Amino acid sequence: ANLTAVTSSGGELISLGDYLAIRVDQGGNTLAAFGWNGTNWSAIAVSANRTLLNQGWHHIAAVFDDDNNGFVLYVDGVQVAATAPANSLVYTGLGSATTIGQHGNGSNSFNFTGAIDDARVYGRALTAEEILLLLSAGSSSGGLRVLQWIEVK
Repeated sequence: ANLTAVTSSGGELISLGDYLAIRVDQGGNTLAAFGWNGTNWSAIAVSANRTLLNQGWHHIAAVFDDDNNGFVLYVDGVQVAATAPANSLVYTGLGSATTIGQHGNGSNSFNFTGAIDDARVYGRALTAEEILLLLSAGSSSGGLRVLQWIEVK
Protein backbone atom coordinates (compact mmCIF):
# COMPACT_ATOMS: atom_id res chain seq x y z
CA ALA A 1 0.00 0.00 0.00
CA ASN A 2 1.20 3.51 -0.78
CA LEU A 3 -0.95 6.13 1.02
CA THR A 4 -0.73 9.68 -0.40
CA ALA A 5 -3.67 11.45 1.34
CA VAL A 6 -6.03 10.63 4.20
CA THR A 7 -8.81 12.17 6.28
CA SER A 8 -8.91 11.85 10.08
CA SER A 9 -11.16 8.80 9.63
CA GLY A 10 -8.34 6.90 7.95
CA GLY A 11 -8.34 4.86 4.76
CA GLU A 12 -9.62 1.34 4.25
CA LEU A 13 -7.14 -0.93 2.47
CA ILE A 14 -9.53 -3.83 2.10
CA SER A 15 -12.94 -4.64 3.54
CA LEU A 16 -14.69 -8.00 3.33
CA GLY A 17 -18.21 -6.69 3.61
CA ASP A 18 -18.55 -4.87 6.89
CA TYR A 19 -17.07 -7.86 8.75
CA LEU A 20 -13.30 -7.79 8.29
CA ALA A 21 -11.12 -4.84 7.36
CA ILE A 22 -7.68 -3.25 7.47
CA ARG A 23 -7.62 0.53 8.02
CA VAL A 24 -4.58 2.82 7.93
CA ASP A 25 -3.88 6.21 9.50
CA GLN A 26 -7.11 6.43 11.47
CA GLY A 27 -6.78 9.46 13.71
CA GLY A 28 -3.52 10.23 11.93
CA ASN A 29 -1.38 7.37 13.21
CA THR A 30 -3.34 4.15 13.87
CA LEU A 31 -3.08 1.02 11.74
CA ALA A 32 -5.85 -1.43 12.58
CA ALA A 33 -7.48 -4.67 11.51
CA PHE A 34 -10.89 -5.54 12.86
CA GLY A 35 -13.65 -8.11 12.60
CA TRP A 36 -17.32 -8.30 13.65
CA ASN A 37 -18.51 -11.24 15.77
CA GLY A 38 -22.22 -10.36 15.71
CA THR A 39 -22.11 -8.41 18.96
CA ASN A 40 -18.94 -6.32 18.95
CA TRP A 41 -15.72 -5.63 17.08
CA SER A 42 -12.61 -7.69 17.68
CA ALA A 43 -9.79 -5.35 16.80
CA ILE A 44 -6.03 -5.19 16.80
CA ALA A 45 -4.35 -1.84 16.39
CA VAL A 46 -0.92 -0.26 16.41
CA SER A 47 -0.82 3.46 17.06
CA ALA A 48 2.77 4.41 17.89
CA ASN A 49 4.78 5.43 14.83
CA ARG A 50 2.57 3.52 12.40
CA THR A 51 1.47 6.24 10.03
CA LEU A 52 1.75 5.23 6.37
CA LEU A 53 0.99 8.66 4.86
CA ASN A 54 3.71 9.56 2.33
CA GLN A 55 5.93 6.71 3.57
CA GLY A 56 6.10 4.86 0.25
CA TRP A 57 5.20 1.24 -0.34
CA HIS A 58 4.54 -1.13 2.57
CA HIS A 59 3.44 -4.73 2.85
CA ILE A 60 0.41 -5.05 5.18
CA ALA A 61 -1.03 -8.43 6.16
CA ALA A 62 -3.71 -9.42 8.65
CA VAL A 63 -4.43 -13.02 9.63
CA PHE A 64 -7.69 -14.01 11.33
CA ASP A 65 -7.36 -17.66 12.34
CA ASP A 66 -10.74 -18.66 13.76
CA ASP A 67 -9.72 -22.26 14.43
CA ASN A 68 -6.85 -21.18 16.71
CA ASN A 69 -8.37 -17.93 18.08
CA GLY A 70 -5.64 -15.81 16.54
CA PHE A 71 -5.76 -12.36 14.96
CA VAL A 72 -2.35 -11.02 13.87
CA LEU A 73 -1.27 -7.86 12.05
CA TYR A 74 2.01 -7.63 10.07
CA VAL A 75 3.84 -4.65 8.55
CA ASP A 76 6.68 -5.39 6.15
CA GLY A 77 6.81 -9.01 7.34
CA VAL A 78 7.07 -8.16 11.05
CA GLN A 79 4.27 -8.94 13.50
CA VAL A 80 3.21 -5.62 15.05
CA ALA A 81 0.08 -6.63 16.98
CA ALA A 82 -1.96 -9.68 17.94
CA THR A 83 -5.01 -10.64 19.95
CA ALA A 84 -6.96 -13.79 20.75
CA PRO A 85 -10.61 -13.17 19.78
CA ALA A 86 -13.05 -15.08 21.98
CA ASN A 87 -15.74 -15.45 19.31
CA SER A 88 -15.98 -16.42 15.67
CA LEU A 89 -16.81 -13.84 13.03
CA VAL A 90 -20.36 -13.63 11.73
CA TYR A 91 -21.10 -12.82 8.10
CA THR A 92 -24.73 -11.76 8.43
CA GLY A 93 -26.50 -8.49 9.10
CA LEU A 94 -23.97 -6.01 7.78
CA GLY A 95 -22.74 -4.92 4.33
CA SER A 96 -21.79 -7.69 1.96
CA ALA A 97 -19.58 -6.03 -0.69
CA THR A 98 -15.88 -6.86 -0.67
CA THR A 99 -14.00 -3.70 -1.57
CA ILE A 100 -10.46 -2.48 -1.99
CA GLY A 101 -9.77 1.14 -1.05
CA GLN A 102 -13.08 1.82 0.71
CA HIS A 103 -15.29 0.42 3.44
CA GLY A 104 -17.53 -2.55 2.57
CA ASN A 105 -20.72 -0.93 3.86
CA GLY A 106 -20.58 1.73 1.15
CA SER A 107 -19.47 4.52 3.49
CA ASN A 108 -17.29 7.15 1.84
CA SER A 109 -15.75 8.02 5.22
CA PHE A 110 -12.83 5.64 4.80
CA ASN A 111 -11.73 6.08 1.19
CA PHE A 112 -8.06 5.26 0.54
CA THR A 113 -6.12 7.79 -1.55
CA GLY A 114 -2.97 6.32 -3.04
CA ALA A 115 -2.12 3.01 -4.65
CA ILE A 116 -2.87 -0.56 -3.63
CA ASP A 117 -1.27 -3.36 -5.60
CA ASP A 118 -1.65 -7.15 -5.48
CA ALA A 119 -4.45 -7.38 -2.90
CA ARG A 120 -5.08 -11.01 -1.93
CA VAL A 121 -7.53 -12.94 0.22
CA TYR A 122 -6.71 -16.48 1.32
CA GLY A 123 -9.07 -19.14 2.62
CA ARG A 124 -6.53 -20.32 5.20
CA ALA A 125 -4.24 -18.72 7.73
CA LEU A 126 -0.73 -18.19 6.42
CA THR A 127 2.18 -18.64 8.78
CA ALA A 128 4.71 -15.95 9.64
CA GLU A 129 7.18 -17.74 7.36
CA GLU A 130 4.73 -17.63 4.44
CA ILE A 131 4.19 -13.90 5.03
CA LEU A 132 7.96 -13.39 4.76
CA LEU A 133 8.10 -15.42 1.53
CA LEU A 134 5.39 -13.23 -0.01
CA LEU A 135 7.26 -10.14 1.15
CA SER A 136 10.47 -11.39 -0.51
CA ALA A 137 8.64 -12.20 -3.75
CA GLY A 138 7.15 -8.69 -3.88
CA SER A 139 10.43 -6.91 -3.23
CA SER A 140 12.26 -8.87 -5.91
CA SER A 141 9.88 -7.60 -8.59
CA GLY A 142 10.89 -3.97 -8.27
CA GLY A 143 8.99 -2.80 -5.21
CA LEU A 144 7.13 -3.78 -2.11
CA ARG A 145 3.52 -3.75 -3.27
CA VAL A 146 1.60 -6.59 -1.70
CA LEU A 147 -1.38 -6.25 0.63
CA GLN A 148 -3.02 -9.36 2.01
CA TRP A 149 -6.01 -10.11 4.10
CA ILE A 150 -5.66 -13.69 5.21
CA GLU A 151 -8.61 -15.35 6.86
CA VAL A 152 -9.87 -18.69 8.04
CA LYS A 153 -13.60 -19.17 8.55
